[in-house]
Amino acid sequence: MTRFFLASSVGWLAVLLLGASTLRAQTTVQLQLSNSQILIGDQITLTIDISAPQEATLEAIQLEAWAKASNTEVIQSSQLQTVAQQPQQLLHQDVLITHFDTGYHVLPPLAVIYTLNGRRDTAFSGDLGLRVLAPPVNQETTLQPNKDIQEEPLRLIDFLPWLLVVLLIAATVWLILRSRHKAKKEQQFPPPPPVPAHQVALEKLQQLEQEALWQKGEGKAYQSRLTYILREYLENRFDMRALEATTAVINKDLQAAIEDKTMVAQLGRWLEIADMVKFAKATPTAEQHVAALQYIRFFVQQTTPAEVEDTQEDKLNLNVEA
Repeated sequence: MTRFFLASSVGWLAVLLLGASTLRAQTTVQLQLSNSQILIGDQITLTIDISAPQEATLEAIQLEAWAKASNTEVIQSSQLQTVAQQPQQLLHQDVLITHFDTGYHVLPPLAVIYTLNGRRDTAFSGDLGLRVLAPPVNQETTLQPNKDIQEEPLRLIDFLPWLLVVLLIAATVWLILRSRHKAKKEQQFPPPPPVPAHQVALEKLQQLEQEALWQKGEGKAYQSRLTYILREYLENRFDMRALEATTAVINKDLQAAIEDKTMVAQLGRWLEIADMVKFAKATPTAEQHVAALQYIRFFVQQTTPAEVEDTQEDKLNLNVEA
């Protein structure tokens, strides 16, 4: 420590003498190591002393570039201190460094960038010598053989990744088999065909007739149900938007779909009576209620597709022959 203090004092004395000389207008940089010889990995202090004119402005000390060029590792650096401002600026900084390569190393000059009288310039220090020694090896020390690798006992958590892989494979196989079984099942059992429109309408007409709504004083509900059954049949049988269309639109579409214009006109008349019951609060007679259901049933039977009628006749003939 005393040697480092003396070296630092000598450095400052040289800087002061240089500042008082004819080179006062120049910027100089001095480096000093606390020890010129270390063991590998030991830490030493690098002292940086800068002398500059009062008008000079210090911009940067290229410490990182210096450390990279010298293969030196900077561990810690203190703040740059201003020791004096007259007659020269005297600046000081301590940097803790180390080196991990054995041998003799020439540490390169350190660059300091400054501005003086509007001109940017760079001042360089001198280089330094540093010897890095390897730790001494006792020749009497016998080398010990390598120890065997100690294996840790197996725990349940060690098998967790393999267990997750097995579960993932099992889940994938299960999904594949399930999808194949489902596809095979769907192929073996196709969905049943939809119920024909005339069959749905006839069954609903029979149910409505059995409920006897108009006989109970519910004429409006009876006509609404009757109209809905007819509109639903027209929509499913002739692909018409009958459930949402007005009576006039339905009549127009039926004129284009059915050749029997008398039947179309009669059906339109029953639709108009149903509209009067629902919207004008008209009260049909008992005969009108009965006739409306009978005519709609007749209309459904007359407009049943020909292939359906042929099938029904074939079934009837087979029953008769039996």
